[in-house]
Amino acid sequence: MSEDNPVTVNPVQPEKSIVILYENNVHCGIDGYAKMRGLRDAIVRADTSYVALVNAGDVVVLSHLGETEPHTGINSHKLVESTRGIDVVLDGHTHSVIPCDLVANLDNVLVPTTQTGTKFNNVGKLWISPEGKFVTTLVAKEDIPYTNDAITATTDSIKKLMKNVTIEKMATTDFDLPDMEGSTWLVRHQETTIGNLISDAFRTIFDCQIGLINGGAPECHIHALYDRLLL
Repeated sequence: MSEDNPVTVNPVQPEKSIVILYENNVHCGIDGYAKMRGLRDAIVRADTSYVALVNAGDVVVLSHLGETEPHTGINSHKLVESTRGIDVVLDGHTHSVIPCDLVANLDNVLVPTTQTGTKFNNVGKLWISPEGKFVTTLVAKEDIPYTNDAITATTDSIKKLMKNVTIEKMATTDFDLPDMEGSTWLVRHQETTIGNLISDAFRTIFDCQIGLINGGAPECHIHALYDRLLL
């Protein structure tokens, strides 16, 4: 379905990751996109989803691709530019604050693409009119008038627990533990000393034989001058 990148789509049971909502006579299909191995992989996924959702009405993509140019060569904007059938993209990963970018797809249809930032500083709002018009906006946290005592008490208790845990000394080091070399993320491409340290800490704390950590977690450069390493 992508004219510039023709692909043969094989059945991959996309319905396992697709949710179709019905509200006020509006049919909305929602599909999720995590990190793809490359642009072609994302196009195959989008085309397959389009086949599955063609009768759903509106198509909303929940993605974790980001807005920058990653090593995979695919971000949310390129996904839209290389496909058709997607009506709106709610993106994440790069913590960008984007109320609404209008990105042209293969049919030159403008597709809203949005991202809320980080740490709940903004709440994303997607409005779908009965006529099928999509509008995305961001609502700043301080502009939200609603509170919930039970949720506030729960989050406060978690913050207190984390503070008590993370002030403890975890280890010492005589040399730097880098996460990057220049502009290249070492932790996302290879074994690193900082990754080994955190994995060993997990293994020790939980008294298990194997400790694993994903490459995106240890994104912090720890200097040897620190008097303590915090978990």
